Amino acid sequence: MITEEATNSLIKMFPRLSFAANADQFLLTAKQKPISLQLKERRIVEFREMQTLGAGIIVRDDGNICVVFADWADPQSRPQSLGHEIGHTFGLDLTYRIPKRIRQKHTPIQIVEEFCDKFAECWLALHDKEKIRQLIESELRLKLELITSCNI
Repeated sequence: MITEEATNSLIKMFPRLSFAANADQFLLTAKQKPISLQLKERRIVEFREMQTLGAGIIVRDDGNICVVFADWADPQSRPQSLGHEIGHTFGLDLTYRIPKRIRQKHTPIQIVEEFCDKFAECWLALHDKEKIRQLIESELRLKLELITSCNI
C-alpha cells in the first residue's frame, strides 16, 4: 500500500514542476490498474523500435503517443525507459486533442529529466519489471509480424 507521504514525494522533490502533483496522483492508483490501462490514460498507444540515440516519445497526428526505443539498447532496460517516458507525458496537457507542452518557466531540462527518472523509479517499484518487459517485447514483435506479413 502506498502511503500518503509516498504519494506526495514527487511534488516535494520537484516543487517547481506544476505537473508533479498529477504524477503523484497517478502513482497513487497505479497498482490497482492494469499497465495497459495506465498507458491508455497517458495516451500511449504504440511502441516502436528505431535507430535513435535513446528512448523518447512522439505525439502522433491523432494526438496519441508512441514510445520509441533505441534498436541498439538492451531490452532489459526497456521497462525503465518506458517509466521515464511515461514521466514525460505529465509535461503534456492531455486535455487537448493534440497534447500541448506545459510550460515550466526557468526550469532547466535537467530537472525535468531527473523528475522522469524518479517517476520511473516510483512506477517500477509498483510493478513487475519482467512483465513490463514482456509486454513491450510482445507489442514490438506483433508490429514486426504485421509489417512482415503485409510486406511493408
